[in-house]
Amino acid sequence: MIAKMKERIPLNWKINYKYYKSTTKFVIPYEKKDLKIFVTIASDYGNLGDIAITQTQIAYLQTVYPSYNIISVYASETYSAMKEMKKKCSEKDIITIIGGGNMGDLYKSYEEYRRTIIRYFPKNKIISFPQTIDFSETESGRKALLKTQEIYSRHRNLHLLAREPISYEIMKRLFPYNKVYLVPDIVLSRNEAEPILTREHILVCLRNDMEINLEESFKRTLITLLESEVEPLVYYDTHLGDGEITMSKGKEELEKIFHAFKKSKIVITDRLHGMIFCAITKTPCIVFQNSNHKIEATYNHWLKGIEYIKLLDPIDMDTIRRAIKELKEIDLDKCDIYNFELEFQPLLDALNN
Repeated sequence: MIAKMKERIPLNWKINYKYYKSTTKFVIPYEKKDLKIFVTIASDYGNLGDIAITQTQIAYLQTVYPSYNIISVYASETYSAMKEMKKKCSEKDIITIIGGGNMGDLYKSYEEYRRTIIRYFPKNKIISFPQTIDFSETESGRKALLKTQEIYSRHRNLHLLAREPISYEIMKRLFPYNKVYLVPDIVLSRNEAEPILTREHILVCLRNDMEINLEESFKRTLITLLESEVEPLVYYDTHLGDGEITMSKGKEELEKIFHAFKKSKIVITDRLHGMIFCAITKTPCIVFQNSNHKIEATYNHWLKGIEYIKLLDPIDMDTIRRAIKELKEIDLDKCDIYNFELEFQPLLDALNN
């Protein structure tokens, strides 16, 4: 009942309520005439994958548009920032939406943020950076999708970027009135291989959330197997908790995890950005599936040719043992980090269209 009542509240009422309720007003230190690019739904929460996306997206835009002022609008600021954005935003300004894996009904608040931005700025170019789409086949999932389709289809300058082929085909089918592109996850534009560190341990980076796909019994057996290896075992997660994370804290935590990966002989993970962090740090990796298509589709299309990354499916302990042995035998000095510059050309086309 309460949820249905909330759905009927007009968007302007929601935004005004959030704006006046906010104790700290969102301020844009530029005039309407100044050239601006907004990075909206920027990560201020404890997901290192999304933090890496946010910071890489900002750096990418600064490189492509050095004369523009880049303004971050954090996820928690979305509603309270709308009035100031409306006041200071001209039709020449570009609005970007953070990439990631929250286009769907699993992370409902983030899809609502995205809809709000698209509805509130009908005359601006809006670019949704590389995303995985995943609406469930439930009644609530179908309702959420219809709402998203209705809002997206009204915007004539909305560019949707899919980060793997399955999402690309789904987006093309669901959003025929919008421009859809296929590009890698923006974090794959980074190269974090330097400095080279001595690799000492095996690192385990497994998820424990809504996207988990591994049974607890399997994880226990896996840990027993890994403990039999000569290298010490280290545990790390890309999820830092539910509290807010500042930009500086996010940078610090990213440096920590890159350092931990570069000290690893092998990383065992079922997180997409666990795999991607391995790709950009030149770290041998065994990756397992999560609950949706994003890992398999990303691996098969973008990362399958990287010798030091192995997606195991189906998985059993003998297969894992063989993969560990093969990865330990790789000479990383002879491996190069793949340069995805050409693969990001559709993103540049969308920005410059």
